Amino acid sequence: MKKTLIFLLLISAVISQRRISEEAKIFNLTKDKVFTVFANGHGSGFLFDETNGLVLTNEHVISNAKSISVQIDENTRIEAQLIKKDNRKDLAVIAIHPDFVKNIIGLTIAVKSDTMIFVGERVIAIGSPLNQVRTLTSGIVSNIEQETIISDVNINPGNSGGPLINMIGEVVGINTFGDITATGPGLSGSIIITEANEIISNAVAIASQSNLSLSKKLLPVMPKDKFPFDALEKAVLTEFHNKDYKLNAGKFKITFITPPYLYNAQKAKSLRLASKRESTIRKSDEFSGVFSDLKNWTSSVGQFKPVVWVIVEPTKGETNESGKSNACNTLFGEYVNRTYEFKSDVENFVLKKNGKPIEPIIQNYRNTTLDFNLSDYYGTYSGEDLAQYGYFIYPIDAFLPDSNSFSEFSFDIVNHIDNQTVTFLIPENIINKINVDFEPYTGDRTGLLAYKEPVGVFKGYRMLCGALMVFGLLIAAAGA
Repeated sequence: MKKTLIFLLLISAVISQRRISEEAKIFNLTKDKVFTVFANGHGSGFLFDETNGLVLTNEHVISNAKSISVQIDENTRIEAQLIKKDNRKDLAVIAIHPDFVKNIIGLTIAVKSDTMIFVGERVIAIGSPLNQVRTLTSGIVSNIEQETIISDVNINPGNSGGPLINMIGEVVGINTFGDITATGPGLSGSIIITEANEIISNAVAIASQSNLSLSKKLLPVMPKDKFPFDALEKAVLTEFHNKDYKLNAGKFKITFITPPYLYNAQKAKSLRLASKRESTIRKSDEFSGVFSDLKNWTSSVGQFKPVVWVIVEPTKGETNESGKSNACNTLFGEYVNRTYEFKSDVENFVLKKNGKPIEPIIQNYRNTTLDFNLSDYYGTYSGEDLAQYGYFIYPIDAFLPDSNSFSEFSFDIVNHIDNQTVTFLIPENIINKINVDFEPYTGDRTGLLAYKEPVGVFKGYRMLCGALMVFGLLIAAAGA
């Protein structure tokens, strides 16, 4: 009893010495006012005017985006509207419906003064870097320049647009860039908050004087759970067919990606290599390294989320001029000079269910380049072109059946080259296979019952040979 009492007194003494840091206090006071901004990719932003629902971020976070949305918390994502931007200063103000922030008071903006910020002061950054949401990093101000604050606060992609906050809870900067080297951790750069005074005042005036039409529609968010690991492990041993996931849509290539399909593509080769050692290692150790990434903590870095990816790519081909000039050369086996280009350019993509658009969790349009110059005995081959592709992430709920049957799925693609919109129906079997892959997660077997495995070339050949053999035996039997 005496020993127990002494132990409890020691524990109590240790706990009493523990102090909550100033950084933790400021973080808890301010974190709910910092949001994730989705546009082309994602960044961060912070509320500074709750009356008008105004959020400050970096211009490059929302630059040229076809749509902008803001995730306020883990369950709430809504559309946002661009109010004002400054390309040169890399600043932008967006607005969300004030009803979603009526219980949140915006962050306090530091007022310009000689003591607003100083070298050696401790500051914190809040944002949504990489696959994280509302993370805290801290450090000290290393240098102050006319337009920027340099600090050793850890800032990663996704932090852009988030606030740099001092120890009295005032925003002194907008986290924007990193000065990174290959030999050290580097430094981070934040736009000094006084650079935003003009855009803030202009945005407040616009929002106050205009009748903004802001949406209250809730948008889908990234699921918090993960895809079952047992199903991923089983997927590596499963045969997947590209016909179930890839679609040629005119001048575009469409790829549907599920967690099992992706994991199979990543691990199939490793599994084959591991199986070559089967005779020299214990069976229980055979594949120990293949599935080493199936750890519970991997969900913390965004892996194995139960979502459907859709990749939309432009096709490539020989230019018309090159094709014409090489037609005769090819016919007579002469040396050729072939030039290639993108045959399409993704301007916009909309996935539809029964004709109604499906809202993606994430939509992103990125540039892709064609840049090569090769030669061999038969000729030269070159390409130099630029186009846009898109990738989109959708919730699996959008693909689930209604009343034990699947709806009609289609998509519209706008080609930037000719500004033409084309519509394609998605084959039913692709939708079936998506649901087959997700059965371990959803428990829905509708896709499993409707799915028809594609007949490959060799399998079809074997089936034909088998059918001919049976037919021959029937003929022989009839003749007998």
